[in-house]
Amino acid sequence: MLVFTKVELVITKQFLFLSTLFFLTTSSCAFSFSPTPESACTGIDLRTEYPLKMRNQGNVSWCYAHAAADYLQFYNRIPEQISAADIAINYSHRLWPRLLRWWQGGVLPETGLIRGALNDMASIGYCPEEFFPSEKWTRRMMNGKVPGASESVLLGTALRDIDSMVTQVSKGIYRTADDLPFIYEFKGVSHQQFFDTIFGNSNVSDVIDHLRVAACAQHRKPFPREIKNVQMGFNTGSVFVGMNRVLDQHMPVTVDFFYDFLDNIDSFSHSLSNLHTTILVGRRFDAKTQECQYLIKNSYGTDCSEYDYRHQCDGGNIWVSEHSLGSAMTSFVYIPN
Repeated sequence: MLVFTKVELVITKQFLFLSTLFFLTTSSCAFSFSPTPESACTGIDLRTEYPLKMRNQGNVSWCYAHAAADYLQFYNRIPEQISAADIAINYSHRLWPRLLRWWQGGVLPETGLIRGALNDMASIGYCPEEFFPSEKWTRRMMNGKVPGASESVLLGTALRDIDSMVTQVSKGIYRTADDLPFIYEFKGVSHQQFFDTIFGNSNVSDVIDHLRVAACAQHRKPFPREIKNVQMGFNTGSVFVGMNRVLDQHMPVTVDFFYDFLDNIDSFSHSLSNLHTTILVGRRFDAKTQECQYLIKNSYGTDCSEYDYRHQCDGGNIWVSEHSLGSAMTSFVYIPN
């Protein structure tokens, strides 16, 4: 009889889940689905019911967190944007992301499962985007030629800056707050607090987490609706039946898919490194192709130039055919309404 420790059980559970996901995403039968008939493909555009601002994940691959933030904002009808960075950094406490960081290196793990992220946020509430931004952080110069000058820096660059600063503080290069060449500013976090966070933590992921807690401490809010029973479905023959059932309730659905077909409609590379997560906010029937189409709200800003011209793109929202999405999708997640 095999006996597992609690940690081993968690690792085994995660391994079995990811193994199942890998099998489904690489299986030739995983993408065999029944097309949606015109009668079940009535027009829905959730942008007209509750518009969401476009997001841009930039140089950090936290697509699942951006999708989770959008989903939670829509589900709860929250008027302010929810911080995706807060969701991602909170999710990084899980064992699996920590193992990924150890294995892959980097400042913080950039891979995540949206179902876990949604469940994690249920009990702690949300941090507004304005207090802990997810795209760019403000870097203010403390020394040098132009002290006091500030600039917006992409989040991935800011994380690497702080990683470097942690190393320099640990080596004694910067001994006081006044020695720092610059800081990253957050509302309610002082120059001295920023330094103390770095000085008191030798691990950069702990530093980032402490900055998150400090920035959000006075601003975190509970969700107005209870979040429970987050549901996940895999790409099987009836996948669009389940997804359309959610859309029929005028609720978005999050989808995991291989990204390549957005850049090239004829490309379907089923590599786990190309998995992407976003939300669907619309549906319509294309009379010309006699096929249902779905509206992806992507997380790469409003620019449409990177997408295949055969997709109709509107400010970063992309209409894709059911065939293309079904051929690339692995799973979908939603919260029952």
